[in-house]
Amino acid sequence: MKNLFEELFHAPTEDAVNNIIQSYSIFHDPSNWRPYGNTQSNFSVVENQQSNSVASLVEKLTNSIDALLMKKCYEAGIEPQSHDAPKTMDEDVHKFYGGVVPELASRAHQHNGWPYRQRTRRHPAW
Repeated sequence: MKNLFEELFHAPTEDAVNNIIQSYSIFHDPSNWRPYGNTQSNFSVVENQQSNSVASLVEKLTNSIDALLMKKCYEAGIEPQSHDAPKTMDEDVHKFYGGVVPELASRAHQHNGWPYRQRTRRHPAW
């Protein structure tokens, strides 16, 4: 197994990976395979993933921002799904990070109205 790992790890191209997979019988034995999560009907779970690396990375970043904003809600004693929770990213940033966002409705996601120091400060969680 260590050799297989090393070969796959050092494979320089997708074609090289395919050749390695074809050369190992372990990949061709049906008894070595089972459905993800042991669930036959899991196609939607697997297929729901991003199809390219850039979109996947953007999704990870978006999820991490969402997690920070949800954490701020919980710290403030607000259930993130409740009516008391901020409804937009601008409201979240304004409420939890002290940003002054002029004309929230007409300037959604544009924080250039903030003072330079406010826009560029490093958040303690980072």
